[in-house]
Amino acid sequence: MSKEERISRSKKCAIGSFIIALVFVCLAIYCKMEAQNLQDRCTETVTGEVISVFPASGFRFQSYLTAHYVVNDVTYETEGHYSSGYSSFDTLSRKAVTVHYDPASPDVSYAADSPKRDLMILFIIIAVVFGIGAPAFLGQAGHIRKSM
Repeated sequence: MSKEERISRSKKCAIGSFIIALVFVCLAIYCKMEAQNLQDRCTETVTGEVISVFPASGFRFQSYLTAHYVVNDVTYETEGHYSSGYSSFDTLSRKAVTVHYDPASPDVSYAADSPKRDLMILFIIIAVVFGIGAPAFLGQAGHIRKSM
C-alpha cells in the first residue's frame, strides 16, 4: 500500500470517527430533551414503595429500582435510577421513594433521580472516545505525509 493510500485511509477513518461522534452527541442531546420533557410533564409527586432493586454497576451505591405507586386508587409501576450514599442497594428494598408523575396521565412517571441520565452519560462517553479518535487518525495522516 502506498503512502498516499494510507493517508487517504486515515482521512476516511477520521471522517468516519467524527461522524460517529456527532451521532452520539445528537443521541445524548435527544435523551436530554426527552428527560427534560418528562420532568416538565411529571409535576406531581407521590411516595412509592420500592419493590425491586438491582445494581447499576459494580458500585453498590448506584441502583436501578422498580416501584409501585398509587394515584386515585389505581396502582402503577415505574422504574428509576437511584444513587445516594453508600450501599443503597442493600437498604432500598421495601423503602419509600419519591415518584414524579404526570397528573393528566399518571402512568407516565419516573422514580428517584433524573430520567435517562445513564443513557446521556453513555452517549457522551462514546462521543468523546470517537471524537478523540478523529484527531488521532488525522495526526496519523499528517505523520505519514511528513515522512514522505
